[in-house]
Amino acid sequence: QVQDSEIIVTGRKKAEALSDVAASVVAVPGIELQEKGIVDLELLQNTIPNFRYTTAVGASDNLFIRGLGTVGSGPHFEPGVGQQLNGVVYSRSRFGRAGLIDTAQVEVLRGPQGAVTGRNTSLGLVNIVPNKPTDEFAATVFGRYDFADNDGYQIEGVISGPVTNGVRGRLAANYKDQDGFIDNQVTGETTQTKDDWTVRGILDFDISERGNIELFGQYVDAQRDGKAREIVACSASALADPLIGNGDCSLDRRNSNQAVLDAFDNQEFPERFDIDLYTLIGTVNYNLSDAVTLTSTTSYTDYTITDVIDTDLSPLGRLTSSAPRSLVIFNAEDFTQFTQEIEFSGNLNERLGYIVGGLYNSYDVDFVQNSNTEGFGPPPYRPVNRHQFGNQKNDGYSLYADLTYDLNDQFTVNGGMRYSSEDRAARAGQILTRTGTSLMVSNFPGNGPGPNCLGRSGLFSCSMFPVIPSFNDGTLLDAASGLNPREALFETNVVPEGPLFEVNDDDLTWNANVQYRPDDDNMLYVSAATGFKAGGFNMVSSLSQKALEDNFSFGPEDTLNLEIGGRHTKYTEQGYLNFNWTVFRMDINNQQVSSLDPVNVAQVVQATAEARTQGVEMDGGWTHGDFRLKFDLAYTDAEYTDFTGATCYSGQTEAGGCVGGVQDRTGTPLVQAPEWQGGVNVQGDLSVGNGLTLTPFVEIRYVGEHFTDTELRPIAVNDEYVQINARLTLADLDDTWQLALVGTNLGDEVHQGFFDETSSIPGGAFAFPNPGRQIALTARYNFR
Repeated sequence: QVQDSEIIVTGRKKAEALSDVAASVVAVPGIELQEKGIVDLELLQNTIPNFRYTTAVGASDNLFIRGLGTVGSGPHFEPGVGQQLNGVVYSRSRFGRAGLIDTAQVEVLRGPQGAVTGRNTSLGLVNIVPNKPTDEFAATVFGRYDFADNDGYQIEGVISGPVTNGVRGRLAANYKDQDGFIDNQVTGETTQTKDDWTVRGILDFDISERGNIELFGQYVDAQRDGKAREIVACSASALADPLIGNGDCSLDRRNSNQAVLDAFDNQEFPERFDIDLYTLIGTVNYNLSDAVTLTSTTSYTDYTITDVIDTDLSPLGRLTSSAPRSLVIFNAEDFTQFTQEIEFSGNLNERLGYIVGGLYNSYDVDFVQNSNTEGFGPPPYRPVNRHQFGNQKNDGYSLYADLTYDLNDQFTVNGGMRYSSEDRAARAGQILTRTGTSLMVSNFPGNGPGPNCLGRSGLFSCSMFPVIPSFNDGTLLDAASGLNPREALFETNVVPEGPLFEVNDDDLTWNANVQYRPDDDNMLYVSAATGFKAGGFNMVSSLSQKALEDNFSFGPEDTLNLEIGGRHTKYTEQGYLNFNWTVFRMDINNQQVSSLDPVNVAQVVQATAEARTQGVEMDGGWTHGDFRLKFDLAYTDAEYTDFTGATCYSGQTEAGGCVGGVQDRTGTPLVQAPEWQGGVNVQGDLSVGNGLTLTPFVEIRYVGEHFTDTELRPIAVNDEYVQINARLTLADLDDTWQLALVGTNLGDEVHQGFFDETSSIPGGAFAFPNPGRQIALTARYNFR
């Protein structure tokens, strides 16, 4: 059992024993991740209070710390909770879908980390630490087979050791092939299936006695067929609608989606999410002197995402003569990022340590969204396509410094500061096309003859699009891109020449803390820190072109975090005890959220909300011989302190608070912020003879009631639930091999993550449920 004093945390750019960290942090060892079947950040949230990761429909996922996060889904959103892999912070949320393989440790640091770590960590940081090459040969093979939900298998192999004199290497590969856990009532199959490959290689070169060079490369190919979501609410009139699928409007891990029909070439294919991700990192460490170490980190990242979404969630797989299909969305995103960081660190004397450095970050993202309405207007139903383009470029740099000074053996002070500047430029445009006969405004009830576009006012108005087509043959994209609509579907490099918008944000963030050690077993601290996240652009919106230009950019957000905490350890004859606690208060100003523009009846991103979250976090444990007990607990009071322009939910009345298309959310709870959450687990090693050990493990986790939707729909509430996990492990004493039977969510509790409306079904809403009961057999063998 690893003690707090032996766990080294590196998320703050320096190696610190967990018992010495003056911040709220949880570190989960890699072996624990593997034993619990935690293969990504979405599963990690089930282990760490006040950390949430929800996959979403759209172009981004949602990360939350203490109920605060970037609320919404779109290519314009960057998370306030950063993800750091091998010392590099990534600015896109969907990096969280890359699997956790060959991991030494995952650290979740709650609260702003920007003063030292950098951009997009205004709310917190997830630091993923990979295993490094070893001086001696070692290899491991791990396999897992799931029998219940997510039927299928995964296998991981690792080999590490010396390559030649002064060179060490490590190679890891992981493959997953799993069925889904949502029962499709139409196809009789399960969804969302997984077919994932992840390969990682690391080479470590000694360049002299003073330094080394590390080369890190990782490739991820993750495919998902189907979406793990279902209709969870609809109006009474819609319950009998055949589009719903036998009136199933409840959270029960069942859906009735059918294949997606491509409106232009009449071919069907399933909903699919694909990500191809390449990451290259080069790190140089060189000791210039006993007091100065130079670290240079260079990284390049490239990913391509394609995402097909059947937004009607219905069993109709084709356009029919009697009923239209609703909206099918095709998203494509190309992202490249380059970073260069130079850092100097060391100790000027026995009491004063320092870190100073600079970071340059550049990225380019191209985004395309095709919205295919396969049956629109009166019969005969003909496809309509809205093709939206967006491009954003970012150049940013920052300078930072961090000083730590030991006043004496009991008091230590620490302070850090970072100046950041972000320059961003973006453009976006939209093109509307229609196949078949022209659709006149007169085709709509209540409208007289009008221009040849899909125009009433509002959603499909003539003024919306920079190019107004004739809608005669569905090939109008030739005018802008030289491509027909089918060819342009996933082309992200065709952006109409629209206005170029630019924003520049700069900010000075800081952190400070004081530590007090009355003795070797106890540490108390008080800290304050600020965070900053730059503004951005409304890259995808149904606004008219003029309104889009008027609302294209949104401003930065900033946070202030205050903490008082303690870390306590004790060795006695009764065993080892540890207890950690933090009292926190975090305020966010100008939070970036999606909200409704009531004049243009469209979603836009604004930085107008203010929120506060405060509470207590604690964790600890007791180890006595071969018996171990661990617990964690969090109490959180999270609410908006000012949010007068929040979006109303569908069907919300004026009596229910919806006035002029908006509601006042001031004083209401934050999303994904249960008041109470925590867990306890116990395990013990039992000798069963013949050099074998049997280890039973039982865990109980509790999550309190909380909203899953920003508009606070009454149905968007997770009731409190208890999840029971267990494991029975058989291993030899020298840890050469291990077999385990693993059970997760043994009570088959069902709850929801991401929640949103669907306009295709009256009063409709959908949600992403959690996997049901999972039973798996795992095996690991270590070669030495």
